[in-house]
Parts: sequence; C-alpha cells; structure tokens
Amino acid sequence: SIDAFQGMMPAVEPHLLQPFMAKQATNVNLLKGSLRPWKKELIDTILAQSDVLIKTIYRYLETYWFEFSAEVHILPGPIANDTANRRYFTGIGIPKKTNEAEATTGSPPYPVNYYPMAAPLPHKALTAALGAGGSGDARSMAYEWTVVTSWGEESPPSPVSNIVSAMQGQTVDLSGITIIWAAGQDYEVGNFVIPSSGVIDHVYMCVDSGTSGGAEPTWGTTVDGDTTDNTVTWRAYKKAILFDSGATKRIYRTLTGDVFANYHYIGSVAMATDAYVDTKTDTEASGGTILPSETWYGPPMGMQGLTSIGRFLAGFQGKDLYFSEPNHPHAWPPEYSFPIDFPIVAMAGLGNTLVIGTEQNPFIVQGNHPE
Repeated sequence: SIDAFQGMMPAVEPHLLQPFMAKQATNVNLLKGSLRPWKKELIDTILAQSDVLIKTIYRYLETYWFEFSAEVHILPGPIANDTANRRYFTGIGIPKKTNEAEATTGSPPYPVNYYPMAAPLPHKALTAALGAGGSGDARSMAYEWTVVTSWGEESPPSPVSNIVSAMQGQTVDLSGITIIWAAGQDYEVGNFVIPSSGVIDHVYMCVDSGTSGGAEPTWGTTVDGDTTDNTVTWRAYKKAILFDSGATKRIYRTLTGDVFANYHYIGSVAMATDAYVDTKTDTEASGGTILPSETWYGPPMGMQGLTSIGRFLAGFQGKDLYFSEPNHPHAWPPEYSFPIDFPIVAMAGLGNTLVIGTEQNPFIVQGNHPE
C-alpha cells in the first residue's frame, strides 16, 4: 500500500526514491496526500465577437453567455414570479433591459435584442372636447394618460389636458392620445415616438432633447443606432415592447371632491388607438386606481454600477446615488436620488445595506425603502 504521496524528488537517483516519491510528477494534486489529477479546463463556448475586446461575460440561465465590450453590471430585477427571466444592465450606452425571448432568439452574440430600461415618457397632452348628455351641475375635469409596455411597466403621465366643464355622465371626447412623431415639436429625453406613416417596425427614444424638424427624418433601423432630427437625436429599438400583447395606453381623470387632486383610472386603449369617449360619472370613476406613476421616470442616461438591494435597484452617476421604485425596476423617481460627498467608483448590495466606494472615503447606506 502506497500513501502520503510527496511528489517529485528530481535530485535523487530513481532507484533511491521511496515508493511515495517521484522522479517526475505532472498535473497531479498532492495537497491531501493522495494521487489525483488536477482537473483540466473545458471549453464551454467560443465567444461570437472574436474581433472585439470583451470586458464582461455573464452566464445566463446556465445555457448562454452574454458578452459585452464594456464593464457591464447585469442582474435580475426584483420582480415576483418573473417567468420571462428579465435582466437589467448598465455600463454600455443607456441603461437597458432584456428577457429570455429577446436575448436569445437569433444567432449570438447574446443578448440579441434589448430595450431601454425606462418606460416611454408621453410627450403630448390629449385634447378633451364636450359632447352630449349628462345632468346636474357642471364640474371641471382634466386628464392625463400613460403608456403601459407589454412587460406591464407603466410610464409617467403625459402633460395635463385642457380643462373641460362637464355634467355628470356627459360625454367627453378625448383625442390625441398618441406617440406619433410630429414636426416642430419640443421633445425631451425619454419621449418615445413612432413614424407618422408606413409600417411600424421600430420605436424611437429621444436621447438628446431638442426641436423636431419640419420634415420627418429617414428613420434608422439599427438597434441602439441614432437618427438625427433637426436638434433631436432618436435611438432605435424594435417595436415589440410597445406593440406586443399587453401594451396599452391608460387614461386618468380628476374627480370632484378629491381634495388631493388625484387622477383616477377611467379606461384604456390599444397602442394603435388615439381616441377615447369618457361617459363615467364621478361615482363610477372613483373606483378606479389612483395614478401610481406620477414620478416614475427612467434612470439617468449615464447611470452605472447597477446593484440590487432588497426589493429595489441602485445605481450611480458621478457623485449622485439613485434608487428604483420597489418591485418596479423601470422606474427611478427623482425624489429617491441624493448626492454623496465624492465621486462614486463602485458599490455592492449586502442585504439592506449598500456599500459605496468613492474616490475618497467609503460610505454605507442602510434602509428598507428608497424613501
């Protein structure tokens, strides 16, 4: 019985070696005294981008490798029962999101497709016009509308409509509930538009605010590619997130007697529909959900370092720290952000604690809710 192997003794003549010694020992693990081979690396996959310096790889669903040419932070969102296997990431362009269907349908490199992390910000206020019917005293009403993506993400509301004075049950015709591009409009970062004519294959996000031109631009169709429109820059993404099943436009209205001036849900329309007829009395509308997304704006365009902390996400840009709405990783209310004393370089979440590394002193932030 030979045990307690000690490996090579190259300075000793072979015939003088003890049984547990070796003239040559190659690729053996002797740490525990047994004679075992070291495991050899196995080729799992060959990355698709052989001509690009890959700085981040990410194992997805034990099957795919995401590959990025930048330092990317990627993680699951805090979403209960997420059967779509969504992932959110920062570090390569604007903050983004993807899911299994979008990321893996097609040939590598993965992810094949992705979208902005933010939900579309409506640009245009709807127009309200009085119709027939109704009874009782007239009361003043105003409207807002939101976009709900096919992922169930609700956007911040549109600008407030004109105010109408309508009786209970009187018809109010709502129009202009649209994200169709228009000439000579002032667009801000986060607004989404679709082309005014032709087949809708892509949607376009404003990444540089400005005024649209007098004539519609020639829209680019490269995902993450830009289209210049006078002083506006639009970035292209595939249409699925706004036109797949589940995507809608939701309409909200003020109610008489609501001392908080809340907007209450009254109905929804398909993405391809730009009009709605409101006949609801205040009693009927009072059962509607109060607008939840008043400040659910997207994350800053240059946010980095995406990190999970409990039921919400965190990120940074410069000295500023940002948090998402709990369970809604697309929504980053401005009131949840605050500055740190020094530029942030990295951070990590440990339970309900966020450890922040800066160019000077480290910081610890603790809490169970961004508020």
